[in-house]
Amino acid sequence: MGEIYLIRHGETDWNREAKFQGRTDIPLNSKGKSQAELLSDYLAKEKFDYIYSSPLKRAIETAIPLSKKLNKEILIRENWIEFDFGEWEGLTVREVHEKYPIERELWLYHTEKGKIPKGESFEDAYKRLSIEKEYILENHKNHKIVIFTHGAIIRAALYVFLDLYHIGFGKITISSCSITHFKIKDDKFILLRLNYLYPHELFSYL
Repeated sequence: MGEIYLIRHGETDWNREAKFQGRTDIPLNSKGKSQAELLSDYLAKEKFDYIYSSPLKRAIETAIPLSKKLNKEILIRENWIEFDFGEWEGLTVREVHEKYPIERELWLYHTEKGKIPKGESFEDAYKRLSIEKEYILENHKNHKIVIFTHGAIIRAALYVFLDLYHIGFGKITISSCSITHFKIKDDKFILLRLNYLYPHELFSYL
């Protein structure tokens, strides 16, 4: 039986300012680095077989403490990169609500129908995560693996891993350094924990 841990990266300055980051390669801030260290203490006991990451700095930097503790290489998988948020990148949540109210409403509550101006479509994200699902089933259904990635992509993975199609990203919270945990049984992904936060004052649900 395999186990998959999806970890959202630690805090960045743009997270703190409530800005859409997307593919903009923002590093962790000091709080994010502390979160990553604390989370690695919790995760190290799991003895993962493999550590994967998005290619963006904030995900890799979150993975590094665990990589050092387990003495395992961080393997980059391009398909775990964050959504391309197009015209929304660098804007705050408030600014997007003000400038793109219709598009933002669809993105939040009817994500599969939503379209980010000049950004990645939900269909494209679904396709690349479907490739990752098949990759896991072919290579890791009897391993314990951890993937360091991004909030919107973890939400999209719920659609893909659980064979769902109507959720709405605005109905799900994925916090910095949170754990979303699946097991694999009979080639099916079973959700065990969603947005679990290791108990510490540095972690919050914001």
